[in-house]
Amino acid sequence: MLTLNNLSRSFKLQDGSDLKILSDLNLSSSSGESIAIIGPSGSGKTTLLSLIAGLERPTSGQVIVDSLDLNQMSEKKLARFRSSRIGIVFQQFHLMPHLNALENVCLPLWLQKNPEAENLARASLDSVGMSHRTSHHPWQLSGGECQRVAIARAIVTSPALILADEPTGNLDPENAKAISDLLLNLSRVKNISLVIVTHSISLANRCDKKLQLAHGKLQNAVDSALL
Repeated sequence: MLTLNNLSRSFKLQDGSDLKILSDLNLSSSSGESIAIIGPSGSGKTTLLSLIAGLERPTSGQVIVDSLDLNQMSEKKLARFRSSRIGIVFQQFHLMPHLNALENVCLPLWLQKNPEAENLARASLDSVGMSHRTSHHPWQLSGGECQRVAIARAIVTSPALILADEPTGNLDPENAKAISDLLLNLSRVKNISLVIVTHSISLANRCDKKLQLAHGKLQNAVDSALL
């Protein structure tokens, strides 16, 4: 579950003034719910995802994930929480090139010293249709296959929340649809909250909520806002 309470983020400029990127954002998401966030480049979408992931601290307001306020955690506790309760899927996949698919999915579990890492990773790869490619390295996989491995890595810790930053942005239409299907289905079946930043009209329209970020504010998006 995810809740944003009056979330704001600003940056100090050289002249001492504040540049406000996000202003008093409020949002709530229940388990298994999917939310699409759209908006023009430079509107603050990446900053918002970084705040939700705990990679940046807000200027004010709260990010609550799984009933816990991220801003009340120390950096060490936040890193542990993020590695276990938040899964992140990137446009560029961010797979380790020297590790095979199984090892890439094992990585977050190895960091937790989980003795069941390999078994859990195999099950996660199976759930995304990649059980036959466990020994292949990223350079041996297609873009769609790399994204499936990245999704398997994101869900292997049984997170409460998945954040996906343009997950179909580098894929052809066929693979983009397959990855969209996979993410939305996993969110519902595994009861995971899903937040997707996307420029894809078709993907945004399939999510439970469709929001637009513009001028530092979140608002319900109408179809015309996607065009």
